[in-house]
Amino acid sequence: TLDRLARDLIEVIPLLGLERPVLLAHSFGCRIAATALALEPGLAAAVVLVTPPLVLDGFLEGREAILAVRAADPQYADAVEAARALPDARPRDRAFLERESRPLWYGRWDAAAQAHAESGASQVNVRTALTLRNDTAGWEPPALDLDVPVLVIAGELDLAVPPGCAHAAAAAIPGATYAELEGAGHFPWLDDPQAFTALVDDVLDGRALT
Repeated sequence: TLDRLARDLIEVIPLLGLERPVLLAHSFGCRIAATALALEPGLAAAVVLVTPPLVLDGFLEGREAILAVRAADPQYADAVEAARALPDARPRDRAFLERESRPLWYGRWDAAAQAHAESGASQVNVRTALTLRNDTAGWEPPALDLDVPVLVIAGELDLAVPPGCAHAAAAAIPGATYAELEGAGHFPWLDDPQAFTALVDDVLDGRALT
């Protein structure tokens, strides 16, 4: 469950000999981090939330706007068609459509993105994923009021967490800084590693975020 994962995170930090580390989370991991921080607000010295699915108001509108942009590029025409068919697809067709729409998870479908996508299946435990999906149905993000730097990073072309949703997540955390990487998808460190690293370095180095 999400609560169990959050409590595991809280417990493992001191076991690793760490005290108030910088906590960086991506995608669903942001839900784990947010739940842990709600339980232990002093857990981290700084927090980086990358493409966080914390606030999903406006998700469908944001997704369609991104699909419209990608549809203008012939390279992504088949992927856009597959993505638009997915919500109403029969279960037997979903695996094919998910593979066809995979390029839209990235800002650009280059060799690095393709290698990353190919490795994805081996990193997902299907049973655990289904359990977590059921556990988090109707989940509402906890209110966070943290006295540490919080950075929210979004991808301009992120189909999984459209930038409007990521921006709303940042706005819900007092003092959080929002950064949107142009041309990036759901994995912005692949699409623009230099810009992504510079943003995270600001947190690690304790510099003021701009």
